[in-house]
Amino acid sequence: MVTVVIFWLYTTSIIWLYGWFTIRLIQQLTSNTWEKPADFTMQWMVGLGVVTSLANYLSLIMNLSSEANALILAGAACILGWMLYNKEFPRPALP
Repeated sequence: MVTVVIFWLYTTSIIWLYGWFTIRLIQQLTSNTWEKPADFTMQWMVGLGVVTSLANYLSLIMNLSSEANALILAGAACILGWMLYNKEFPRPALP
């Protein structure tokens, strides 16, 4: 039971980091500032699409195993490091 909870926390945090970064990157590239930030659900859904696409492309060149998981985790660590370096912490969307 504890293992399942740890797995879900791990997966949710990685997917959320990729989603937040992707939305942030789209805002930077289009010079678009939205009135309020994207909520957690939107960030998570975008992240799920990004991580799924990365896994799909990785499956073309390598077996999906611990090496592919390490690459995705390294990308999430780079995003987290970038967030901490630039002090850009996401603010929750308020209704």
